[in-house]
Amino acid sequence: MNPKFTDRASGQDVRAGVAELESGVFVRDHEPGELSPCPACERRALPMKVRRVFGSQVWEILVPESDRSGHRFPLRVHNEWDAKCREFTGGGMTIMSVAKGEWVRPGPPGARDPCLGPGIVREAMIPVMLMADRTTMDRIARFTMDHYDQDAVLYYLISEDAFMAERGKDAQDT
Repeated sequence: MNPKFTDRASGQDVRAGVAELESGVFVRDHEPGELSPCPACERRALPMKVRRVFGSQVWEILVPESDRSGHRFPLRVHNEWDAKCREFTGGGMTIMSVAKGEWVRPGPPGARDPCLGPGIVREAMIPVMLMADRTTMDRIARFTMDHYDQDAVLYYLISEDAFMAERGKDAQDT
C-alpha cells in the first residue's frame, strides 16, 4: 500500500473507488450525498473530478505584519504584495491569520525584549500558502524581502503534489 495515499487514522487507501487515468487525472462520480454532509446542497449529486496540477508545488512563505520599528504595515502595502504574487503565480493564495514568530538573531543583541533573553526576536508573521514552482517561489521571496525591507524571509515547500477537485456538469478532465 502506498503510504502517500493512506489515511493515517484508518490505514485505508484514500483513493478507494477512484480511477487514475493515463493523464494523471483521478476521476470519481459520486452518488447523491456521498461526500456532502449538506442535504440542501443541490450540487452534491454532480460528478467530481480530481486532477493533479502538474508543474506546481504547494509552498508557504512568512510575510511580516510590521516594519522594523514595530508599526503595522498599512493594508495598501499588503495589497500590493498580494497583487504581485498573483501576477507571479497566475493564481491565488491562501492568507492565514497572523502567527507569533520567535527566533534567535545572530550578532549583537541590541534593543531586544529583555523578557525573551539576549538575541531573541519576536515578530508577528502572516503565513501565506501558494502554488508555484521553485523558480517562481525564489522570485516571490526576493520580492518579499525588497517590498517589506527584510534581511531574511522564510519560505518552505509543503507538498510536491497539488490536486484540484472540481464538481459540476462541466467538470472536465484536463
